[in-house]
Amino acid sequence: MKLNRFYRDELSFLRLQGREFAEAHPQLTRFLSEQSTDPDVERLLEGFAFLTGKLREKVEDEFPEITHSLINMLWPNYLRPVPSCTIMKFDPQLHAISERQRVDRHTEIKSRPLGNATRQTQCRFRTCRAVDVFPLTVAEAHAEHSREVSSVTVDLALHTDQPLSALGLDSLRFYLGGEDHTAEALYLWLNHYLSQVELVVGESVYRLPSSLLKPVGFAQNEGLLPYPKNAYSGYRILQEYLSFPEAFRFVDLCGLKNRLPAVQADEISLRFHFSRILPPEVKIRAENFQLYCTPAINLFTHEADPVDLNGRQAEYRVTPSSRSPEHFEVFSLEQVEGWLEGRSGRGEPRIYTPFESFQHEVERDRGRTALYYRVRVRESVRGDGFDHYISFVRGDESDCMSRQEAISLTMTCTNRQLPGQLAVGEISMATESTPSFASFTNITRPTATLRPTLDGSLLWTLISNLSLNYLSLLDVDALRTVLRVYDFRALVDRQG
Repeated sequence: MKLNRFYRDELSFLRLQGREFAEAHPQLTRFLSEQSTDPDVERLLEGFAFLTGKLREKVEDEFPEITHSLINMLWPNYLRPVPSCTIMKFDPQLHAISERQRVDRHTEIKSRPLGNATRQTQCRFRTCRAVDVFPLTVAEAHAEHSREVSSVTVDLALHTDQPLSALGLDSLRFYLGGEDHTAEALYLWLNHYLSQVELVVGESVYRLPSSLLKPVGFAQNEGLLPYPKNAYSGYRILQEYLSFPEAFRFVDLCGLKNRLPAVQADEISLRFHFSRILPPEVKIRAENFQLYCTPAINLFTHEADPVDLNGRQAEYRVTPSSRSPEHFEVFSLEQVEGWLEGRSGRGEPRIYTPFESFQHEVERDRGRTALYYRVRVRESVRGDGFDHYISFVRGDESDCMSRQEAISLTMTCTNRQLPGQLAVGEISMATESTPSFASFTNITRPTATLRPTLDGSLLWTLISNLSLNYLSLLDVDALRTVLRVYDFRALVDRQG
């Protein structure tokens, strides 16, 4: 973070200048030596260096009051972190289900406890897509090659006595897991070189058009991040792909409901025929076609400590309510509600709306008292993420000066850096929303939390990109700029 660099620069400057001044004025050497023996003088120098470092940070911050306000209205996701993500897999209890069961989107799952013995926190993840679970599993997968083409066969074992047509199986979603190179090659071949799909049931073969195979992750209800309705969805797809490409390694085989015969079977097979031969280094195994998987993200609803709005502070720190608030980070504020002390003893609830919004005219036309809140995001001085500060605008401020108002904040939060301590298989604790008909665990290691830059010229570049159109794709430099702005992972990992 810049403040740390500025602080060290200022402290080094003070000591260097002090030494040079002492050399020019030997009679003051004992007061200006490089290493002072007086701890109070050292604290004074450090405090002065900290304050001047903050001043330099403000001078060079490229006017975040302007850029943050514009981005909050047009694309607030850019001022928010991309939380830790993983792939969750649900395994149905064999013979416990006989037809389709659904795991709803935003099902919450907890990790093992993290932290020290006295203050432990369970990271909370929620699924990003609904998962349809059936009484069938992947038994085997293999590839066959000729001189010019390849085919991949996926054998599915059924664990029910119901006929195929009674399973409610209209589409089947595969996660292309395993080694990255194999998964990416398989994704390319399935989406670009697929010529035909065959469904094999016993001795019968049913031919399916390749158009029934669809990529996953591009629809609005398949996104990882909450996204404003007024923003272009293409930026959401770009940001999510650059941050967590595994979320797009899914394919749906659709249109099966009217093609499954009314017969009982212990096994069926799917054959994918390609118009081009697979690369020789791509080895197909069962792990490359995994069922009942979904991306999950470290987002959850949480409350903040109440704010005592007394009119004596310009802004208030937003502190998540917890014994370990340092394990929580605000992703977004969902609701700000005030409870104003009544003159007759009874309080009255009031809803605050974002100041940086298009609601001002609406509120005025409805004759409502202007009640707004404004959030400022700053880098934490601890270096572990962002801190949020909230300020308020009250149209009836003069009437409220002698009355207390308590503000409650409902937020969407993350667990800061904690998920980075988790490994494969450590997100498997049940909650009230988890299903009873399946076990579940994470099959990929959770990613690190990615954060955008809050200062510098990059935000101005982002604002200029918001006005770009299809011409952006025709110029190499413009396209590179667009990709650079949305690649949060590259901002964190300079070697990536």
